[in-house]
Amino acid sequence: MLGILRTLVEEQPDATLPELNQGYAECTDQLVSPSTIGRALNRLDMTRKKVLPAIERMRPDVLERQRQS
Repeated sequence: MLGILRTLVEEQPDATLPELNQGYAECTDQLVSPSTIGRALNRLDMTRKKVLPAIERMRPDVLERQRQS
């Protein structure tokens, strides 16, 4: 599982957990949960960062948090 997942991430580094899950299912014909994919990524030290959509990045509270950090 880990080797396949590493390859999927290398091919599509901005993929979401559901997208990686779908890619894994297409490669292996095995369905696993997105949380299983997340745990496997943690084992590979390949954590995924949640990226806010552009509209949310412009919210005043988000901008303020960015200024503070």
